[in-house]
Amino acid sequence: MAEYVEYKREIKGEYDLEQINLEISTEEARGTEFLRSIISSYKERITNIADFKRLPPGELLKEITLVKQGGAKPPNTAHVWSGVMIVSNKAEAIEAYRAT
Repeated sequence: MAEYVEYKREIKGEYDLEQINLEISTEEARGTEFLRSIISSYKERITNIADFKRLPPGELLKEITLVKQGGAKPPNTAHVWSGVMIVSNKAEAIEAYRAT
């Protein structure tokens, strides 16, 4: 069985949650899976560094949606990650849900 590589990608902290969701969805459309994100220093600024994993050729995942913690859970989804991200230049508790 092949090993699929994890890699990191910046998601800018100036982005609002809608733009962050778009960035993650765009990356996943390239055949990857969002795993997690941490807040880190990168290029002399505080930003989000997200971990993705490359998927086997032809495999695509169902849609992922990030919401602020305590916000409404999107219908027909499963919780896949919780953490803190910089959203609109502020630290926010975030939850990620994937369509089932």
